Amino acid sequence: MHDKGRRTTNEDEVNSAEKRRSVLPNDVTSPGDRETQSSSPEESPSRDSHQAKVEDRADDKQAHTGGGAKEPSEPLDSVKAKEISRLFKLYREYKEKYDSFESIDDIRVAIGHLQGALAVSSSPQPWRVLVLTSLGNCFETLYEKEGDSQNLVNAMDYHKGALMICPADHPYRATSLSNCASSHRASYLQQGQIEDLEKAVECHEEALLRYSSEHPGRFATLINLGLCLTNRFEKLGDVEDLEVAIQSQKEALLLCPPSHPFISASLNNLAMALALQFHSQGCVSKLEEAMHYHEEALELRPIGHPHRAASFHNLAECFFNLYKKQGGLERLRKALELQKEALSLCPPGHPDRLMCLNGVGNCLQMRYRKDGNIEDLIVALGYYKEALDRKDHMSLNNLASCLLGLYEANGDVESLSQAIQYYQDALALCPLGHPDRSSALINVGESLRIRSDHQGNSGDLKIALKYHREALNLCPKGHPNRSAALGNLSILLLSHFDQNGSSELLEEAMECHREALALQPLGHPDRPTTLHNLASCLYLSYRQRYLVQYLEEAIQLDREAVTLAPPGHPIHIASLSGLGSHLQTRYEEQLYIENLTEAIERHRAALSHCSTGFPDQPAILSSLGSCLFVLFQQHRNIQDLEEAVKCQRSAAQLCPPGSQYQSSILNNLAMSLHRRYQELGAADHLKDLEEAIQINRHLLVLHSKDHAQYSSSLYNLSLNLAALFKHQGTFSILEEAVYCIETAIEVVPPNHASLTACQAQLALLYADHPELQAKIPDAKGWPELFEKALTNQTASLIERFQVALEWLKRQHGPQGLTAYQRCMELADMYLSVRPSVASRHKLLSQMPKALATEAAASAIEAGDLRKAVEFLEQGRTMLWSQMSRYRTPLDALKHVNPGLAAEFTYLSRQLEASATAHSALAWNNKESIQHEALIHSQTAASWSAVVTKIQLLDGFENFLQPPKFGMLQRGLLSGPIILVNISQQRCDAIVMQPTGDPVLVPLPELQHTYVQELSIQYTGTLVGLRRLAAGSEADSGKSARKRLCAILEALWENIVYLVVDQLQQIGIKKGSHIWWCPTSWLAMLPLHAAGIWHHRNKSSLADFYVSSYTPTLSALVRSFKNQQCFSSNCAIPPLVIIAQPKADGQDEIPNVKMEIQRIQEVVPVVKVLMHEQTAHDVVIAHLRQYPWAHFASHGSQDSTDPFNSCFHLYGRPLTLLDIIQAHLPDAQFAFISACHSATGDHTNPDEIIHLAAGLQFSGFRSVIGTMSAMADIDGPVVAEEVYKYMFRHIKKRKEEAEDS
Repeated sequence: MHDKGRRTTNEDEVNSAEKRRSVLPNDVTSPGDRETQSSSPEESPSRDSHQAKVEDRADDKQAHTGGGAKEPSEPLDSVKAKEISRLFKLYREYKEKYDSFESIDDIRVAIGHLQGALAVSSSPQPWRVLVLTSLGNCFETLYEKEGDSQNLVNAMDYHKGALMICPADHPYRATSLSNCASSHRASYLQQGQIEDLEKAVECHEEALLRYSSEHPGRFATLINLGLCLTNRFEKLGDVEDLEVAIQSQKEALLLCPPSHPFISASLNNLAMALALQFHSQGCVSKLEEAMHYHEEALELRPIGHPHRAASFHNLAECFFNLYKKQGGLERLRKALELQKEALSLCPPGHPDRLMCLNGVGNCLQMRYRKDGNIEDLIVALGYYKEALDRKDHMSLNNLASCLLGLYEANGDVESLSQAIQYYQDALALCPLGHPDRSSALINVGESLRIRSDHQGNSGDLKIALKYHREALNLCPKGHPNRSAALGNLSILLLSHFDQNGSSELLEEAMECHREALALQPLGHPDRPTTLHNLASCLYLSYRQRYLVQYLEEAIQLDREAVTLAPPGHPIHIASLSGLGSHLQTRYEEQLYIENLTEAIERHRAALSHCSTGFPDQPAILSSLGSCLFVLFQQHRNIQDLEEAVKCQRSAAQLCPPGSQYQSSILNNLAMSLHRRYQELGAADHLKDLEEAIQINRHLLVLHSKDHAQYSSSLYNLSLNLAALFKHQGTFSILEEAVYCIETAIEVVPPNHASLTACQAQLALLYADHPELQAKIPDAKGWPELFEKALTNQTASLIERFQVALEWLKRQHGPQGLTAYQRCMELADMYLSVRPSVASRHKLLSQMPKALATEAAASAIEAGDLRKAVEFLEQGRTMLWSQMSRYRTPLDALKHVNPGLAAEFTYLSRQLEASATAHSALAWNNKESIQHEALIHSQTAASWSAVVTKIQLLDGFENFLQPPKFGMLQRGLLSGPIILVNISQQRCDAIVMQPTGDPVLVPLPELQHTYVQELSIQYTGTLVGLRRLAAGSEADSGKSARKRLCAILEALWENIVYLVVDQLQQIGIKKGSHIWWCPTSWLAMLPLHAAGIWHHRNKSSLADFYVSSYTPTLSALVRSFKNQQCFSSNCAIPPLVIIAQPKADGQDEIPNVKMEIQRIQEVVPVVKVLMHEQTAHDVVIAHLRQYPWAHFASHGSQDSTDPFNSCFHLYGRPLTLLDIIQAHLPDAQFAFISACHSATGDHTNPDEIIHLAAGLQFSGFRSVIGTMSAMADIDGPVVAEEVYKYMFRHIKKRKEEAEDS
């Protein structure tokens, strides 16, 4: 659903009126929300109708009083002199008659007499200046009355003639300069040529230099210079022009005594310039100052004053603008009251009546936008029709704006057509160079956009885009209307994006909004609107590219817009609801319930500000319904579902026919009915499904195939028909469902985001209904359709991932290898956009748990063991794999491109710091979430760009790509490695060695559920053994021991024995070192201890091979790469012991000192940290210094947040996140004599998140840990035996080692 904007208006039109917006319900049918922008800061002209007469136009009266030329007195030719004097007196006689009765015939006779006087003699006599000047003024008056541009040309020619015979030192030059300036400004106002305005400014500035501070002509010249500079500011946007204009008007006011006849006009001119400064800068104090001067002017215009109505109108405009800036209906009421007072003073025929009619209409139209009372709009239309002047573009614009509002209110197509025609008529009156052409272009473009949005005419959009681009070109950088033109162009670009899904259009729209926002500092009246528009644009981009930074920035911008816009203001309501939609999306991605709660609160707050009939109320109700349905899915409260449907139904009932929101709201209602049908039982709610189908069919009738919502309606109809087929079984229903979705695919533009959903729906129909393949000859291969759906990069990651999962449900096993591959690729991308490992882990817990193992089983079934190994490597331990990318060795890259290597290192460190940041408090804070996500996403985008550059280098094509089998195998220094795959399909072991093909060991008697049961039994058994070791519940402990033996025997018979037999067959010698890489629930079980333990003839794995574990092959390869030779020729590695026998809140470990003593007896170089020495920072520093480390403390595994698992040390725990952050490139070996240090995550065992894995990731090549709780008495014994074995080849004495 789109925020469709109100047209840009200017002059008497309601300009920057509160723009249209709609709220985005997060349904497939609602692509986005946004707001429009006005193109011009100025409102109605708000000027005295006589304003031009303030200018110092040197007619004969001014010439006498201002030192101009007098009647001829030179006795050169008495006959000619008498004739000239006679003609000039006749001119004055008729001029005075015109001034009294304003008969155009009188002015024409006056012109004839002046031309006769001019023809008597062509010599440059002093009186000639007076005749030429008077002729110029008469033709200018004639132009003002008739509008014939030739009269203006004649006026300019006569004024130029007068100026030519007034050299630099001529006493009348200043007057002639002012008159020339007046005609040039009039020409500019008619034709818009900047050269005329530049000439006018030049003439006024020269005239001003010739007037002393006391000269009476200085006052008028200052005013006229101010008017010209104001016009130039409006044209070119140079702020200095406006500042000088205000300064000129203020100086003129100082020269004007209280009794001066023009003081009220001077006050008005200054007020107008200040109001324009308010529109440019958004500073309310400027508007308040303007109001003050307008009030002073009104006081000087008592009842009967010819311009009292203009003062009422101008003051009303200030209240009108203040309402738009700060809200408050009392301001709008005051504006309407003043406009009506002004209108009462202007009977038919009054020169200011049209202006006042428009003013009343504007106020009524604004009140309609606030209250939604269509009567206001109808009454406003009556005022606009009376004010219509087909030669006045402002009058045409106002009437068109009102008609467009009527169309949006009641769907009257005729009103829309008339509005477009009036806007086009107004444009015709603004030719190239006209100061209002850009506004006129935007008005036509916006009306065409609305018709396109509502009727699906793509041709209208193309024409509208052409107009908007021309309008922007007419507003270069620095122009006061540029920000508004940018905003309107952006809205149109988004409409184009809706139709064809082009990401380039979306990017351009965002750039336009950002440039517009940069031009609107804090306090600018349009800033809240632009903030909301940009937020909406960013949200659309987020839905397409899935960059978290866009969503977070959208939330931030709408929050600011809510703060800046006054409560109840339409943009305040729009931003509240937009914020609600964004927060709902954030909840769906991050699953923090606080986001959903706030989203609902924001939507309800927006509704609370909506009066009955408010145009945006239906869209907000629809958005609230969407949120409530998500809340129902979370809590399963049936009341939430019923309220959700009620909101959608109310929205549909309140939405008038033809509304810009109608299609989206009806689609959302149909979707909500479909959902209720799915959730509450198909049979009981079949009526919901039937109503949804009826709505879908109705929408198809409303729109042409070009309409943006047409394909959405087809898609939804296909979904509902497929559901109906399950009930009725009528094949024709299924055929129609196929037809609908195929038609949708045809009308959706290539690469449009919605194409993914359409192609997936068609694939689902063919996959779920084999009868289609037989009865429809051209039925497409549905796996191919799924593949096409996933290749559409414009669709969101989450949507493509869900499509891939649907594919997997229908094509697994050997035929589904491509589907598995796509699923794992998308899962990796989906996780990588999360800013922290904690948030990634939370998301991972909601993704399919057995994706990698099922993919590997399918590859095994297909006979592709190499692919099976690659699947296990790519789809398991995804969190560690993503983190390891930030620590990729770059030796080769540094030789080829050291700059890229340095950039990659820097960004990787930034991302790792973000991912491993402590967040126990931060991630419960909404603002922290927003900030961290935004920073991470921006850095991740830069990091991805660098990775792409690296992959383009020769020899680096596979940089950070999922490892292939050959690469993994080449990295192994020893073996074998046994990967044990546990899946629902089958269970197998794969034996892999540094050379040769992998060997399959089928485990036919093993099942996934059995392994899960063993794992659960093992966990319970350990509890019993713990009690036995503690000397309590001996009987329970003995029973636990028997269960343990049974578990170990089951592991031996079903897995280990078969593997051992295969190892012997391929020649692996007894006593060799082997590596286990178990998957799924098997990762929680002690394969190394498997054997027959309860018979006299005991047999176990330890009798055959020495076992170690690796979480992945990549982890083992990294360990081998960093391995250093440890032999009698190597330096003795120093060991640091971190011992904390008594931590806060933990029982004391009694044998820690004994454990330390026994280690010191074996290991030559030992550093011991105990008690307060085990503070967090001290421990990290020693881990970086000592390559070997031994932990003797309590350890705990946090089942809800594995990254909060920890060692309990002094002060505060050393958590898994702390360990990950401690980059230890020189670390070699760690022994963890603590409980649960190698216990995996039961919720997702394939991720292998525990303390031992964290130490290995941070740099330790080898780690010994505990898979369960550890008996206190065992600590010293096990440690002693391990270190004795590891130092068995050390012959040097301990003292010599310490000396070295």
